[in-house]
Amino acid sequence: MTGPTAFGATYDFPTNAGQLTSLQLGDLQVQLAGYYTYTLQLLGEQESSLGALRSSYEISLGMQMQALQDGRGTGTGSRVNKDNLRALAITNDALLRRATEQLIAREATVTRLKAQSEVYREQLARLSREQTRREMESRIG
Repeated sequence: MTGPTAFGATYDFPTNAGQLTSLQLGDLQVQLAGYYTYTLQLLGEQESSLGALRSSYEISLGMQMQALQDGRGTGTGSRVNKDNLRALAITNDALLRRATEQLIAREATVTRLKAQSEVYREQLARLSREQTRREMESRIG
């Protein structure tokens, strides 16, 4: 799926949806629905990728921590607490360090996409309420 036209561009969301014409209201709903759907697709892709990365990362980290704990990496054979062991494992392994950076970046992307999808969802809900209000008024009046 390709992104909708103007995806990522800034737009003005009306402070009062009641001032929009019916055509403007419909156009904005279609635009936001496209943004929302595309954002959910991106979110799904990122979450899937993050899950795979996290799984392989945890395995690699565990193996490196075990090697350090066994004394092969520290040279002392003494016990090291888990947080320090984790930090040592990441510090001593360039691939693990890069994977840590990638994991942090992917987690930030997932968080940003979740927040953005919530913005689109809320804006769509506001426009939908306005559309419902107009339909009710037309039935009554």
